[in-house]
Amino acid sequence: GGFVLGTSHDRVGLLMAHELGMRVYSVDYTLSPQAAFPVAVNQSLAVYRALVAQHDPRKVVAFASSAGGNLLLSMLVEAKAQQVPMIAAIAVYTPVTDLSGVGDSVSANNGRDSLVKNIRVEVPAKYYAPGQDLRSAKVSPVYADYSADFPATVLTTGTRDLNLSDVVRQHWRLTK
Repeated sequence: GGFVLGTSHDRVGLLMAHELGMRVYSVDYTLSPQAAFPVAVNQSLAVYRALVAQHDPRKVVAFASSAGGNLLLSMLVEAKAQQVPMIAAIAVYTPVTDLSGVGDSVSANNGRDSLVKNIRVEVPAKYYAPGQDLRSAKVSPVYADYSADFPATVLTTGTRDLNLSDVVRQHWRLTK
């Protein structure tokens, strides 16, 4: 929800738990503008630390989409920096990996995607990361450095996705 909408009780997590028959933990982080960066990353990291302390990290996978994909990637980069064990894998669906809005798909797909450019670029800059360098690796994980032991990652996008360029660039970053 662009860092400003959503709930930990959303339909995706509930469907995954039901359809896959597995336990799902959904992070109820504080939304913007009530809390700006890095609050949601830190809250997610606290949950992550608890999960890897209670469960074998090699048997844990994480899923997120859009702004949640940004938070998941950013949180894992921070966890890695703090030497917290990495989990087995992640899947991020149409993640926002560059809050600066760089990338041709942000303009080319404006009006084709259900999300519009001003919400995709202006809302995170104004409410989630006000005053932050939007090209900082901590805010925009596409600029982070990734090591070989970063969790196996599935990235998904579509041809009319505003975040297509972000996903392609994230793929390049991870494979580099």
